Amino acid sequence: KLPPKSQIRSIRFSRDMYAAENHAAGMVFVDLVTQPGMGPLRGSMDFLFRDDALNARNAYVTEKGPEQTQQYTFNMSGTLRKERTSFSLSATGASLYDSANIYAYIPDGQAQGAIRRPSDRINFNGRLDHAINNSHTLRSNLQSNGNEQANLGIGGYDLPARAYARTSDETLLRLSESGPWARNVFGENRLQLRRQSSSAESDIEARTDRVLDTFTSGGAQQAGGRSVSDLEWATNVDYSKGRHAIRFGSLVEGGWYESDNRTNYLGTFTFTSLENYEAGTPANYTQRIGNPLVEYTHWQAGLYIQDDWR
Repeated sequence: KLPPKSQIRSIRFSRDMYAAENHAAGMVFVDLVTQPGMGPLRGSMDFLFRDDALNARNAYVTEKGPEQTQQYTFNMSGTLRKERTSFSLSATGASLYDSANIYAYIPDGQAQGAIRRPSDRINFNGRLDHAINNSHTLRSNLQSNGNEQANLGIGGYDLPARAYARTSDETLLRLSESGPWARNVFGENRLQLRRQSSSAESDIEARTDRVLDTFTSGGAQQAGGRSVSDLEWATNVDYSKGRHAIRFGSLVEGGWYESDNRTNYLGTFTFTSLENYEAGTPANYTQRIGNPLVEYTHWQAGLYIQDDWR
């Protein structure tokens, strides 16, 4: 859907034959730029609620597990300075839980039940558009996402002691500047900065005992995490003259990466039957040892030029 004609600042048609950033090579792309600082202040709010009232019971357990979702959404956009600056804000929060159904057999008999698995997440998105002059526009966008989950790793043959929690966060900042440099030259610069991290933590620190097709007990043996900090900078220039439409540009990507994820660091005994477990005769034992820390940087750069001659 096109915006009103009064808000359209420029329309460009370009054919991208070889640029790596567009996978549909040879297609004609329509780039429509709107005028910042147009339109009134507007906003909305939403609320969603759902529970397990109409859920059916899992056939493998004797009781129905709890489940519920609560979600909130807020949006606002408008003009900060007429025909110059506009903004938009949006935020979404959710608090929910579902159930992990356990159907295992332990030495004392059958173990059944439904364990609640809570999850909380929040997402934020803010955008600011500013007209630097009559032809060039500066755009900025900030995104932030966070998620926390608990009681993961439970369900099926895995007993409640196998639970672990996971936390993840991501922040993304995008900046771009675009506009004509001359009558038949158009340029665009883009910068993206991203920070991402995740971590896991077990509820208990203990060795794992796995009895095939019966039960798995002990700690989840999940620890450590991963973090990423990277950037991307790109420049594209379009030049048209006569039957030629020339596009050239550059791309620089790089990042810093760190990971110390650890799993099975206390060891796992595997038993082929409940009788072997009670007799203390495992079929095998596995354990991951050593320092899990991995740190490195990675950079790459590229140049391209293309000519669409008709």
